[in-house]
Amino acid sequence: MAKCKRCGVKVGFLLDVCPSCLEELQSTATDVEQQETSATGERQISQSAIGQEQSTDSITPITSKYGTARGVSAFGEVLGWLLVVIGVFLLITAVANEMGVLGLTVAASTSIAGLFLVMAAQFVRATVDNADTTREILRLLQRRK
Repeated sequence: MAKCKRCGVKVGFLLDVCPSCLEELQSTATDVEQQETSATGERQISQSAIGQEQSTDSITPITSKYGTARGVSAFGEVLGWLLVVIGVFLLITAVANEMGVLGLTVAASTSIAGLFLVMAAQFVRATVDNADTTREILRLLQRRK
């Protein structure tokens, strides 16, 4: 753990800024050389040590094991945007032809359903990205041991 020079608060190893006074923390050379042990005996990695790990390893792109989920998500997103465009077209048509409340409701519902489909597809993509990144972090940590 680092200690803020301004207010003296102990700050976790992953923070760049003191949560108490918002002072920017400076890492020292001892952060790279020393790794602290928590009360439970677990090994902690300082932020500067993580930066050193990245500089010594070649950065390889993360490969996804969820190609099907990515494909379905991309298809869902395209379909969602298509529904939004169709909904807008229906809305313009409903207004121009004075179709009334029913026409406006159908048009608005189509656009809203499309937006929800886009949102769901982006949630899937974010979840898959999170799983891929977590797997890569685990691989790097296992290599460190």
